[in-house]
Formats: sequence, structure tokens, C-alpha cells
Amino acid sequence: MRHILAIFVFVVSSMTLLANDTIVGGLSSKSVSINTTFTGSNILIFGSIKRSNNKKIIPSNVIIEIIGPKTNITVRKKKKIFGIWVNSNPNKISDSPSFYSLLFTEKPENILSDSELTKSSIGKRKFFKSNSQDPSYTDAINAKIRIRSEEGSYIFDNDPITLKDETLFSTKVSLPSNLIEGDYKIKIYLVQDKKLINLSTDIIEVRKVGLERWLHKIAHEQSLFYGMFSIFLALFFGWGASTLFRRFQK
Repeated sequence: MRHILAIFVFVVSSMTLLANDTIVGGLSSKSVSINTTFTGSNILIFGSIKRSNNKKIIPSNVIIEIIGPKTNITVRKKKKIFGIWVNSNPNKISDSPSFYSLLFTEKPENILSDSELTKSSIGKRKFFKSNSQDPSYTDAINAKIRIRSEEGSYIFDNDPITLKDETLFSTKVSLPSNLIEGDYKIKIYLVQDKKLINLSTDIIEVRKVGLERWLHKIAHEQSLFYGMFSIFLALFFGWGASTLFRRFQK
């Protein structure tokens, strides 16, 4: 019996010593409402590193990804034909994040091994399919990243996250005004010894409200009515504008 108890204590002690540190995170808000006056939103992301028992403090880093709902887009290359610029060589990019923001204590390429970077697909690697060697596809992806970065939908160079006392961290993510509805995934990685040790996840729900919600619902569920209603409004406001113009002329 004593031998069994000794073995049990040894196993438990070994598991405790081998246990990895973990990371926990939280959000200042888990929902964003889009209405006609929506101009963007700021969300505070915070958390801490939970150290395992009987273990010395290992230098740590934090990486955070905010990933928007997936969309399908088509990128076309401008080509000059007989002196006229036209769109050509369309490349359809499927399952591409509508929004992406990357935050970190240090750049991922400086704190992760090449194998970890490839496996995790953190940063711009996330947008390239590993099985695609087509140069036109690569050009299309780079063009999409450039355009959406200019729009503020893709952000790779945020201010560095500050890790206080190797334990506490907080940072702010700015969400632009052109968000689409859906769930925005939050991934918080703990990095030690050039490896991803632990992951904490959360979700920000982005939903349309008020008039925006009603118009969105009508447009998708009753497209015929929405089209007729849009035509009616255009005719009504056109008639109203011309009537006022004639009255002012008199």
C-alpha cells in the first residue's frame, strides 16, 4: 500500500512540474451594434498568464488575432488593351476574413520558430493556401491585403502589447465603420521558447440594429419587395426634388 501511495505522489508531483503555463483573457464588451450612425468601435482586450505551480517564470510573449467572418471576393487585374484599361484575369478568393487585426508583444517572426509560424498561419500567412503555387493567385492575395489594409479592414502593425511583470497585459483593438455582421473570433496565444504554449478564445458579436437591421433583413429575405421599395423611394424623392425646384423658380 505504501508503495502504491508513493508512486501516486510521484506521478502527481511529476504532472505538476510538467504542467504548462496558461493564458486567460477577457473583453470590455462582447457585442457591437451597427446602426445608421455607427462610426466604429474600440474594444479593450485584457488578461493574464497563469503560472503553473513549482515552476520558475519563463520569459513569455503574447499574440492576439481578431478574425472577422469569412467572405468570398473576386480580384481582377488591370490590363491595357488597345490603349484602354480593362479588368482581366479574375481570381476568386474564398473563405477570406472580412476583417483581421494582429497584435503582439513582439513580432511573431521574432518569437516563433519557422515550423510554428507555418503550422499556426498567424499573420499574412493565414491568407495564402499552402497548396497554391499559381503566381496570379499570389498576386491577387497581395492585392487584396493591400486594398483592405488601406481600408482599415486588415491591420498588421498595431502598437505593441505591454506585458506587465511577465503576467498582466491589456491592449485596445479598433474596429472600423465598415464591419459586416457576424462573429469576430478572438485568439490569444501564449508564446514561450518559440512555441505556442496555450490558447484562449472568445467572440465579439457584431449585429445590425434599428433601421439598418430592418433594411438588411428585407434585402436578404424579401429581395423583390426591397427592389420595388427602393424604386418607389427613388421616384418619390425625384418627384419631390423636381417639384421643389419648380416652386423655387417661380
